[in-house]
Amino acid sequence: NTSYTTPSISTTTTYYAQSRNTTTGCTSASRTAVTATVNSLPAAPTAGNNSRCGTGTVAISATPAAGETIDWYAAATGGTALATGSNSFTTPSISTTTTYYAESRNSTTGCISSSRTAVTATVNSLPSAPTAGNAARCSTGTVTISATPGAGETIDWYSAATGGTLLLSGNTSYTTPSISTTTTYYAQSRNTTTGCTSASRTAVTATVNSLP
Repeated sequence: NTSYTTPSISTTTTYYAQSRNTTTGCTSASRTAVTATVNSLPAAPTAGNNSRCGTGTVAISATPAAGETIDWYAAATGGTALATGSNSFTTPSISTTTTYYAESRNSTTGCISSSRTAVTATVNSLPSAPTAGNAARCSTGTVTISATPGAGETIDWYSAATGGTLLLSGNTSYTTPSISTTTTYYAQSRNTTTGCTSASRTAVTATVNSLP
């Protein structure tokens, strides 16, 4: 037979092929070494999880060994590759935390890791805008205003509804500079664990009442 299927082998093994004339039965004076090479499987890669605040894309990554690259899948086994030959993968827009799977592939042999590594794209929810704690005073001076965030959140204070100058970070109350007219400030909730901020800010009014 011109081909031979080896038994199950775990290391590279050499076999020997000898030509034989099917009419005369004569065989070649020497045999030819034929190598059955067993390439090692890559190890599963190291996960590079990532997160974002609210709906959108997430850039995740995986780290293979030298000479290897990453193929990305939506399932732990089987399935169609989402991307091939890249150590990073940008998810489509997602609104909930989603797990993807990274498979190491040897760039020379084509051998793949026996298992895939789960890589998590976390979508953290946005805090709600806080509740305003308006305050007032008589005549010129400082006013201490406040805002109430949700559990596990704090307040950052701004001079404008969007953008603007950060006046104070991480405090549920804010003492204004000395003001002579009613002034509006803006409170934004921030989750102290995820760093996610509310999509909108709450207007908080520091009222200056005129003296009779």
